[in-house]
Amino acid sequence: MLLIQNIIPIVIYFIMPLLGLILYVFMIRKMENANLEYTPKGEYFAIFFVYGGILIILLTEFFWKWSGLASLGAFFLISIAPIILGIIAFSLYKKRMKSKYNLWAFRLSFFYELIVSAVIIFIIINLINK
Repeated sequence: MLLIQNIIPIVIYFIMPLLGLILYVFMIRKMENANLEYTPKGEYFAIFFVYGGILIILLTEFFWKWSGLASLGAFFLISIAPIILGIIAFSLYKKRMKSKYNLWAFRLSFFYELIVSAVIIFIIINLINK
């Protein structure tokens, strides 16, 4: 049991972000190999950062202990991330049809509000049922 208690935070806070970074680099290389007119590298970094934050908050809620740092992350995801992704969605609106990568970056940015609302409702229902 003690071993599991030590492995859970390592997986949540180190391995998951590392996997996200590796996936981001893989995706950037794939976009560069496609020779696109515009590759949304910075936009995808922000998207990976924000959606990775949602994943870490969910994993913390279900497999670890809620903390002040998790509360700060949740505050960022509710208050600052929508602004960042709204700016990204606005900037990619005209470029969204140039490639599938631009379209997906636009969609992930545009629908963030709905996704994070669903996650918040899911967490609240989980907290009520505990």
